[in-house]
Amino acid sequence: MHELNSFPKTVLIVDDSPINRAVLENILQPDYPILQAQDGLEAISQVEQHENEIAIILLDIIMPKLDGFGVLDHLKNAGVLENIPVVIISSETSAQFIKRGYTRGAIDYIQRPFDPEIVQQCVINTIMLYSKQKALRAMVDEQVREMERNNTLMIDILSNVMEIRSHESGMHITHIRALTELMMRTVSERLTEYEIQLQDIKTVADASVFHDIGKIGIPEAILNKPGKLTAQEFETIKEHTALGEQMLHRLIFGENEPLVCCARDICRWHHERWDGKGYPDGLKGDEIPISAQVAAIADVYDALTCKRVYKPAYSHEQAVQMILDGECGQFNPRLMECFKDIAVDLPAHFEALVQEHSRYVSNDDQPSHGDQMVAISQKELYRLEQEKTKYRFIASLSNEVLFEYNRSSDVLTLSESAFPQFGLATVIARISQNQSLFSSENWEVVQKIKDTAQQTIPEEPTAQLNVRILCPGGQMRWYEVTLRSMWSADPKSILTGIIGRFMNVDHQMAERDTLLDQAQRDSLTGLYHRGAAQARIDHIIEKKPSCGALLVIDIDNFKSINDQYGHSAGDEIIKRLVAIIIENTRKEDVAARVGGDEFVVFLANVTSEQNVTLYLQRLLGSIAQRKTGHGFTVSIGAALCPRDGDRYAQLFIKADQAMYGSKRAGKNQGGVYDGGNRMLASSQSNCDDLHSGNTCAAH
Repeated sequence: MHELNSFPKTVLIVDDSPINRAVLENILQPDYPILQAQDGLEAISQVEQHENEIAIILLDIIMPKLDGFGVLDHLKNAGVLENIPVVIISSETSAQFIKRGYTRGAIDYIQRPFDPEIVQQCVINTIMLYSKQKALRAMVDEQVREMERNNTLMIDILSNVMEIRSHESGMHITHIRALTELMMRTVSERLTEYEIQLQDIKTVADASVFHDIGKIGIPEAILNKPGKLTAQEFETIKEHTALGEQMLHRLIFGENEPLVCCARDICRWHHERWDGKGYPDGLKGDEIPISAQVAAIADVYDALTCKRVYKPAYSHEQAVQMILDGECGQFNPRLMECFKDIAVDLPAHFEALVQEHSRYVSNDDQPSHGDQMVAISQKELYRLEQEKTKYRFIASLSNEVLFEYNRSSDVLTLSESAFPQFGLATVIARISQNQSLFSSENWEVVQKIKDTAQQTIPEEPTAQLNVRILCPGGQMRWYEVTLRSMWSADPKSILTGIIGRFMNVDHQMAERDTLLDQAQRDSLTGLYHRGAAQARIDHIIEKKPSCGALLVIDIDNFKSINDQYGHSAGDEIIKRLVAIIIENTRKEDVAARVGGDEFVVFLANVTSEQNVTLYLQRLLGSIAQRKTGHGFTVSIGAALCPRDGDRYAQLFIKADQAMYGSKRAGKNQGGVYDGGNRMLASSQSNCDDLHSGNTCAAH
């Protein structure tokens, strides 16, 4: 895995204020190299010049020429945000403002004035997080390349096993696969009646390597006899077709997978002939599967051009002519046309394969050819096992859950940490048919990951998303999913699988939510700011628009209290009022400080003016009973939803009018908006009776 220290550490500070840039530079130096930009256009220029050096961008929003939101949009469209995180730096605290930054790709938010420890920790955490993600992506890419190489290696190992068994050319199976793939591509383009899909090409080519696997069951004396076979011996040889099919039928796992089904067809019928004179079943014409027809041509060509114990090798030209003349049995005439199209390039194509194959051969001690192949196979198998061990070890250290999904087999493979974290086995076969293994929440996660992978492209195969997973014990936890889609190597790429990892980020998400919540709250009272309250109230109304009430509460004569007793006395009164408001609200209600001495309360699920009236009297009564310290009174106005409006802004205007109606009527009162600002009785008349009841009983 890549060392984290190898990744960039430069911080780009973007702010139109020289003072703000200087403050941040002083906080971060000398730990980080610093770049600066005084507006959005200069920021984009710095990124274009130093993209490989920048580890994080601290971005102001309100700037000349191009604001921070415009910078975020540009970086997102350019794909920069995948590698360089952006943290907003601003004095703006409204929820909508912060949310707008997050939706455009910002990863975090730092409020001005800057707290040096918060700035330093945010930069450290963000750089470390992205460095780990880059390292993981590099590891995933490396694993993908290794998996592709191992697929070729397994074919090579199989060809060497067959060579040792039957003394055939070590490249026989490799040639069969290559020629089968070339033929299938040509057939798919020229013979559309066979309806060959791109995925079929790879499946048939991979399956063709098993065409003679049944020869393992043939006595070696017959298999490698140098002279002509007797009639009985030839009958024995012919049994390899059925033996190969039976071997693949006896598979415990995967017998119905497309690759295995195709391999069975090729095993049994690659010696059938177009005129019905082949074996074992005497199939005729297109009764023979197209996969077996194509593999048969590849098998015959390579058998003719390679030396056998019973015959010399023919030249390429001789072999092609013998096949076209029907000397090796009759083949599909349409396939013969396809074969002629590719025949001219076969020698060069096979020569390239030989050179590729030679990369696996060591020339140090120059052992015999068979010994070379066996030694290579053992060495590579050992390497594969070492890679698996490393893969499992990394997963166990990080407590991450690594996964691999094979689309064609519909099999999901998970690392061992999947069971303690998700309660899932390490291998889940036919996952699309086993929805019952997942809760409804987790099945949505599975589909979301599939959809995300499907939206990637071969040129940009990586993606990242956050999901909530229902874990054993009933807890919902946040996980970050980093994935890489796997694609077929043909021009019309097809998604073949997904690999990636789940990382538990529940703690980080909780911290982020806490910081975001704190940014939305007033430091003195802990209540929401105006913007945050408005967003939450509008959200509640949108979900349930048929009921609710908005109250505007203003402390009477507050300026006089501050002037007479000082601001500390005013702060104490505000805290006492907030404590009373909190006592008289429920979890589903929303309370906020919207001005120095002005507050709003939204009562959810209130359905009548009578209930609002009772609540106003209760709140006024609670305030009247608190005699400690400097006394105070409040004026309250209320508006009902949806009668007086179906948005926060509409309700606030009318509740505010009702509140000023209370002040005009003598203060220390509450009123419900009715167009004429009708007033209710003040709390003094019955506060003792009201306070004796249960809090919020009027709800």
